[in-house]
Amino acid sequence: MRNAIIIIILIAAAGLLVLAGCNRLGEKAGERIAERAMERATGEKVDIDVNQDGGATITHTEDGSVTTLGADAKLPAGWPAEVPVYPGAELIAATEVNEEGNQGFHLGLKTADSGEDVLAFYRDKMAAAGYQEQQSMVKDGMGSIHFINDKWLLNVGVGREKGEETGIMLMLSTHDFAVSDATESTEAPAEDGEAPAEDGEASADGGSEGVTVSSGSLPADWPEVLKPYPGGSITQSMASGNEYVLIQTTTDNGKTVIAYYEENLKSRGWTVDTSVESGDNLMRGFTSSAGEIALTTSPADTGTAITLTYSKK
Repeated sequence: MRNAIIIIILIAAAGLLVLAGCNRLGEKAGERIAERAMERATGEKVDIDVNQDGGATITHTEDGSVTTLGADAKLPAGWPAEVPVYPGAELIAATEVNEEGNQGFHLGLKTADSGEDVLAFYRDKMAAAGYQEQQSMVKDGMGSIHFINDKWLLNVGVGREKGEETGIMLMLSTHDFAVSDATESTEAPAEDGEAPAEDGEASADGGSEGVTVSSGSLPADWPEVLKPYPGGSITQSMASGNEYVLIQTTTDNGKTVIAYYEENLKSRGWTVDTSVESGDNLMRGFTSSAGEIALTTSPADTGTAITLTYSKK
């Protein structure tokens, strides 16, 4: 379950860190919301330290595993040398996971290069390193490819929104099963706008169970309280157990977005327990008997980026 929560955090981290690093109030508010959400979801104690340069470190107190984000992000010491970090890419998040005897790493990066360039780079480098390509699901330079050798299973995922940089997710984990020579390649439908999986949904691999990711739509059984912003565009949604993330863009400004969600959630019995504002970067934390919601807005090329995270009790 922890792997799933880490993925959610990596997606939502950028918006939260912009706000949390603005001042000490923002740091404490961001730390408190994130710690409560992670502890409820994983049943484990965590310590989150946010600093004013826009970085953060998450430590799992039970086993000492660490996630670094933003300005604090650094390549884990045990990362295998034969798996390269994409040249010139910015490292925005990194984690090392040691769970049930298995070692794993997750890296989040971004680059100005196309998804096609990124996937071609990893196909070339992993083949040269002796990895086999086991599975691919790619359309228009977006999707994922799985590679494997006798020790490591690597999932390379790429995605890109119009006018934005390419996001790269590298998920690496040890395994103890026999390596097959079979390679499965799945090309998505040729029609424009169709996602590789049905209704735009896919299950995340690389050791993360029960994670549903959708691009441009909402998964089935999406909680009604986490409503899409009217007239906005859904960039990505994710569900894992009782944890949900909704990432959107809109041409409206951040204050209009905040006002909409405040009115909507208050009418449903939610209360605002955290409020942070720094210029055009805004954050609200909401609580109710149903759980906790964190809302952040920040300027984007297309207007305003919106990130909603919901920890359901």
